[in-house]
Amino acid sequence: MLPPSYLDQMPDAFVQLWQQVEDDILRNVARRIGKMDKVTATANWQLWRYQQTEAVRNDVVKLLAKYTGKSETAIRKLLLQAATEAMEREDAIYYHYDMEPPPFEESAALNNLLDAGARQTCGTWQNLTATTANTVTGAFERTLDAAWLKVNTGAFDYKTAVKQAVDSLADDMPMVTYPSGHTDSIEVAARRAVLTGVNQTAGKLQVARMDEMGCEFVETTAHGGARPSHAEWQGRRFHRGGAVDYKGRHYPDFEAATGYGTGAGLCGWNCRHTFFAVFPELGDPPQWTQEQLRELNARNIEWNGKKYTAYEISQMQRARERNVRRWKKRYLAEDAAGLDPTDAAVRLRAARQSLAEFAQATGGRVDSARVSVPKFGRSEAGRASAQARKAELPEAKSTRGSGGASGQNGKTVRKVLGKVDTTNTKQVDALKNSFCSGYAKSDVEHMMVITKDGEVHYMTDNNPRGVDCSYLGGKLEGSYNIHTHPPKTTQYSFSTDADIPGAFADGTAVMEAVDYKYRYRFVVPENITFEQWESVCEEVREERNAVMESRGYGFDDYEENIQHVIIDETCRRLGLKCYHREKRT
Repeated sequence: MLPPSYLDQMPDAFVQLWQQVEDDILRNVARRIGKMDKVTATANWQLWRYQQTEAVRNDVVKLLAKYTGKSETAIRKLLLQAATEAMEREDAIYYHYDMEPPPFEESAALNNLLDAGARQTCGTWQNLTATTANTVTGAFERTLDAAWLKVNTGAFDYKTAVKQAVDSLADDMPMVTYPSGHTDSIEVAARRAVLTGVNQTAGKLQVARMDEMGCEFVETTAHGGARPSHAEWQGRRFHRGGAVDYKGRHYPDFEAATGYGTGAGLCGWNCRHTFFAVFPELGDPPQWTQEQLRELNARNIEWNGKKYTAYEISQMQRARERNVRRWKKRYLAEDAAGLDPTDAAVRLRAARQSLAEFAQATGGRVDSARVSVPKFGRSEAGRASAQARKAELPEAKSTRGSGGASGQNGKTVRKVLGKVDTTNTKQVDALKNSFCSGYAKSDVEHMMVITKDGEVHYMTDNNPRGVDCSYLGGKLEGSYNIHTHPPKTTQYSFSTDADIPGAFADGTAVMEAVDYKYRYRFVVPENITFEQWESVCEEVREERNAVMESRGYGFDDYEENIQHVIIDETCRRLGLKCYHREKRT
């Protein structure tokens, strides 16, 4: 048997392989739509439309040819790994009861089933991708025609029509067509095809093994977040070959009760359930009690004042994950078309934040594979983050801030305290310690700057959330500076939306901050840009719950350590040793 956790992650590598194809096609189409404004006369339009459509078709065919061999190899590799895993787990049950199943690799019958499953899955996928060229060019033609009509009727200018066309394809560009006429993205089709093929093949191998070993009874696996129709039979026992009453217990028919062998049933479309051999005559107890199964389907997860089941929460999280991918695709498509992708960058930032907050509030974690878009790498993430920040803070100054969000300024105080010999470590440390002792518990932020020439500046805006140091201009370059985070607004580390970007922007050499409990230090790295920092930091934010768990932090540790962990993990992934936090004595 294959556990639900295995089946959940198993298709990821194959999906990512074909996401690259999807992204290449989308960017190619977007680039061509972006050139539409160069066509004027109707006759020229018809010729250009034909040329572009044929070019798209040829490009898609070439791209598919490049990946066809890779996909068959990947499918066969996934099936072999999954089959080996499934049979090892299944055979362990027989060994437990002193039975001797023949080795899987030596069984011609079982290996023939595996080969047949691989051929069927590869064939299904090949048939689907054979429709891609026509599906894509059809969507491309319809989108071009709609955009041209909008411009010719005067309803929209070229720029707006092109943006609407590109965005519509980024959001919902069909890539494959099923025999029923239903269309889907390659990403969705790839996950469904591989998950279904692997699970069905593993199921057939297990049934064949049960026939060999004379096993009549099976138990289905169970997991939280099962779709309602599957929750009815998960974690229960059945009899193969018809319902029976045995040893005082009723066993429903396996196939009739679970729909095994149908697309909508057990081991069908996108199903993460499987089954395994059981021997009730040997006193083998069920793995799941009725109480445990009820708990799996209980409305016990709170969100926005309401209670939801694990399945409902999982669907709500999937919607947020799709939204993150949606804005990544829009960003790439608009950029390829020569449009300004700032709006997509801003919405991407909001989508990421929404997903992270939802996962934190509902006790889940963000699976990076479900929000990834292959062509949206660190470079694109960094540019998008910078564009979003610029759009949100168009007049951003060099500031520091405990919470990032602007608070209410009071009286601004700016003083030059004198000069210090920056090579005199004892004198400089005395200034720092005096600042910490005097202001660490203040209800508003304070800041001290020591320029590279030794000038000592003090400032405060009597604001609990920030202090503006931009008036120093070029004097901040190469400086040491330290500021406070008030007890009510501190995040127990630097803010990643004010402190870190501010230090990168103004050329600070070393930034420190202090609150009532901690003192932290950040040496601004010289070998990376802020965009590189921010792209990795975004990755860490998306995975923050998993990172916190991997470091041994629990729910009660979250508020005091999440910001510290985000910065520390970002440094670790970038190979930097430039950040430190310590408790104050």
